[in-house]
Amino acid sequence: MIETLPIELLFYNENREPVEIKEDALFSARDLHALFDLKKDFLRWSRKLLSCCGVAGVDYHLIRAGKGNRQIDYHMNHECARSMATLQYQLLYAENKRLEIKLGEQRKKIDMGARLQLYLITRENYHNDLTVVN
Repeated sequence: MIETLPIELLFYNENREPVEIKEDALFSARDLHALFDLKKDFLRWSRKLLSCCGVAGVDYHLIRAGKGNRQIDYHMNHECARSMATLQYQLLYAENKRLEIKLGEQRKKIDMGARLQLYLITRENYHNDLTVVN
């Protein structure tokens, strides 16, 4: 079986220094998937990103360790693995931004609702104060 490097070495070593990586070093797509702690199906995720980041047989290779989908992995060269990691980071960042914007819009709606309630209560109290009792 071919050895793959720990996925963390894509970026830094244990001392947080950039790593020199050999030309023939391989990284596991399953390790990258686990690093991002994704809830998505591994096969769909890997095929989607690999189609954007590399060429089959050149940048990555399909590895079958046994029967079934759980035994499938892709071994990628450094450049392909780094491209996949960067693309996944950008996708997660965009999703976070989208959620922040949606949350901000919901807060504005809540604030407007609270302001309207306060206005109505204040207006009602104001009108009650103006009524003349005979």
